[in-house]
Amino acid sequence: MPEQTRHTATKFLHSAYAAETEYTGLIVRLFQQYILWKNTNFVVIKTIHLIGK
Repeated sequence: MPEQTRHTATKFLHSAYAAETEYTGLIVRLFQQYILWKNTNFVVIKTIHLIGK
């Protein structure tokens, strides 16, 4: 691998890592909200099906 390419890759990885640590908390919170919303929807749909029967 040429030196320039390796340097660019390293720089990219460093900035990606910095961004990742910065945004991990936000992503985790969004994911938890999504899971919660999905589970709530599932329960609501199940309940509607049960009532509908």
